[in-house]
Amino acid sequence: MTASGRLAQELCLRDGLTVSARAVTRGDEAAIWGFLTDLSVDSRRLRFFGVAIDLRDQAYRRLARCAEDRQINTFFAEVLPENNDMLAVFRDGFDAATVNAQGVTEVEFPTSSWRAAHARFER
Repeated sequence: MTASGRLAQELCLRDGLTVSARAVTRGDEAAIWGFLTDLSVDSRRLRFFGVAIDLRDQAYRRLARCAEDRQINTFFAEVLPENNDMLAVFRDGFDAATVNAQGVTEVEFPTSSWRAAHARFER
């Protein structure tokens, strides 16, 4: 259990490193804000399609489990075509459908696919 009383889960990453994960709480806001503001310019551009964006707004975007709980059935994302790492995450982790369109790659996948992605990661 974590200090906040929420159950933590141990995860083994592909490189063998083990990390502990838990649900995000209001008390995590400063750490998340610090992470986002410390991103390199290139990382911000690949994540948010620009460097002059409202990071605080981006930090509050819905995650798959929350969306699913609210009956949001499909996620749609736009990814820069050169962001091969993120495209691989969508393709390999979520079996997402992709379409190239006017300078971006459009990605669509069901919010429920996080369960299968998590199971694949666990294996």
